[in-house]
Formats: sequence, C-alpha cells, structure tokens
Amino acid sequence: MQYREDCRQKFIETGILTLPSIYIYEVLVHAKQFLHTNTNLSSNDYNSRNMGKLIIPYVRLTKSQKTLQIIAPKYFNKLPVEIKNLSFNSFKQT
Repeated sequence: MQYREDCRQKFIETGILTLPSIYIYEVLVHAKQFLHTNTNLSSNDYNSRNMGKLIIPYVRLTKSQKTLQIIAPKYFNKLPVEIKNLSFNSFKQT
C-alpha cells in the first residue's frame, strides 16, 4: 500500500472493521445485552408499528443525546427483525 492510498478496500479484503464500524458494533452488542430492560412491550394485543422496539428516553440537552443510553436504542431499532431476533452469541458473530 502506498502512503496516501485509500485503505477502505484493504479493510474489506482483509475483513477488518473500521473504527466507526467497531463503535457501532459495540453499541449494538451493548443494546442487545440489555434488551430486556427497555423494550416497548404493551399489555394489549394490538400490533403497533413500535411494538418490540426499544424505548428511546427523552432528553432535553444535545449533549445528552449523544450518550450510550440514547444512541444504543436508536441504532438497535434500525436493525432488521431477523437480526434483532438472533440469540446473543449469534448476534455477536454476525
């Protein structure tokens, strides 16, 4: 590799995650690990579009919106249902 060569293709070829990808992966693993604490389960039998999604707590300050308690549910809710329903060990390996 040359000094100013783009390394993204090399990362893909070797299977190495970039730093932003590692951060997102760790946040999602944390969200999956503590999934049972803040799931939006309702007591009725209605299938609403937010059923099964994680609750994102309300925060007033922009600085607070960048904390793990806010970012983790946002990222986790964007995952497809098939990946959300995997066991914890399978989720970590995916």
